[in-house]
Amino acid sequence: MFARRFIEQIGIMKSAKYLLCIGILTPSLGMGQSAEENSSQWIHIQQTEDGVISLKKGSLRVEKSKGGAQEAMWITRWVSPKKGSSVHFAIMKIPMEACFNGYGKIIETDMAGKFTGSYDYVEQGGNVISAIGWAVCQAAKTP
Repeated sequence: MFARRFIEQIGIMKSAKYLLCIGILTPSLGMGQSAEENSSQWIHIQQTEDGVISLKKGSLRVEKSKGGAQEAMWITRWVSPKKGSSVHFAIMKIPMEACFNGYGKIIETDMAGKFTGSYDYVEQGGNVISAIGWAVCQAAKTP
């Protein structure tokens, strides 16, 4: 159920050979959208005392990496109330091989593509990154 709702919310459409994403480029807050409209562009994932993690609707895509391997990519936003409501954006990537194996690394880059970190992914691993990775993998594997 969660995977189906997640797939619908991130805007995946079925195609014969490709996953198409809707809304990858949308106006940001300050460019014609109210805070309420802007928040509707994000899927709330987790709220902790350290901040709120959200995924950008329509940002999921499957592409070849520089090394030639297929990887699923999406945009993540982290809002930290402890740092004066600072907002951190990142591109997250998981190799499709990790999706099929059920384990691997999720890579984080800044919006320019510079490596900023990696996280262990284990299907049904019981943590937030594994839950996000699992849902993304399910969406990316949908024919």
